[in-house]
Amino acid sequence: MLLRIIILFSPLLFWSGGGDKNQNNAEIPPQYNKPISTQKEEKIGLQTIKLMFAGDIMSQLPQIESAKMDGGQYDYTSCFQYIKPIFDQADLVFGNLECTLPGHPPYTGYPNFRSPDPLAEGLKKGGFDILVTSNNHALD
Repeated sequence: MLLRIIILFSPLLFWSGGGDKNQNNAEIPPQYNKPISTQKEEKIGLQTIKLMFAGDIMSQLPQIESAKMDGGQYDYTSCFQYIKPIFDQADLVFGNLECTLPGHPPYTGYPNFRSPDPLAEGLKKGGFDILVTSNNHALD
């Protein structure tokens, strides 16, 4: 059986300060909301896997503060709500994680990006499957 890999690059700047939690859902631009057709591949017996790559995932202090909830907890779910439908079109979504998740404060932005651990849960809920950490912020 033949295997064909379709690689999709996400040209989105998806980290925009955490978004307004009271904001209505924005529409996804039509060019990003089209399902990927596999009808042709099925007719000729090809198997297709769709990969999507996005990055860089990092957070400045305003993004960390926007995810902070009452009681000192953090919730990043709203930060990725607009890109999840796009990521749902792929079989695997890769992201370049340009920060560390140290498990305790202080959380910082530039130049050493240290984010709260709930960022990882927000990324998973947002559609990311694999995070790459080999970058210049791996030791932050």
